[in-house]
Amino acid sequence: MINAGLRALGLQEFEMIFNRFGVLVGSTNYLIPFAVFPILTNLLSQDANLLKAAEVMGAGPLRIFWRITFPLTAPGVSAAFVLTFVLSLGLFATPALLGGRRDMMMANLIDFYTRDTLNWNAASAVAVILLLTSAVLLVLVSRISGTGKPA
Repeated sequence: MINAGLRALGLQEFEMIFNRFGVLVGSTNYLIPFAVFPILTNLLSQDANLLKAAEVMGAGPLRIFWRITFPLTAPGVSAAFVLTFVLSLGLFATPALLGGRRDMMMANLIDFYTRDTLNWNAASAVAVILLLTSAVLLVLVSRISGTGKPA
């Protein structure tokens, strides 16, 4: 459909399969709902009286968003980031179908090393790198978002 639109505009078509762009589009389509639901739940749990009170006190829509809505939604955004990040680490089917052998994600690379080349050392090294990277990023997110601190 996208390439048909590009042809109609007289532009050059581009491949969306067996490359990184196709993997990113497919992974994004798969992971968006996992990001939307924590944020939506957080937005729906906010007290509407806070927004009305800010409006009565003369705050404009942008000020209400940045001073009230955004700070109250930050835990939902943080949860959405962590959830989609953890799910993206284990993505296997989407990169395998859309990326093929030319463009592999970490889970596919581990599978390649264990099944095709039987190189257990390389598979272990990739898995440890994946584990350490995810641990560092999750610690950073917990420090930035303030989770894990006593009340």
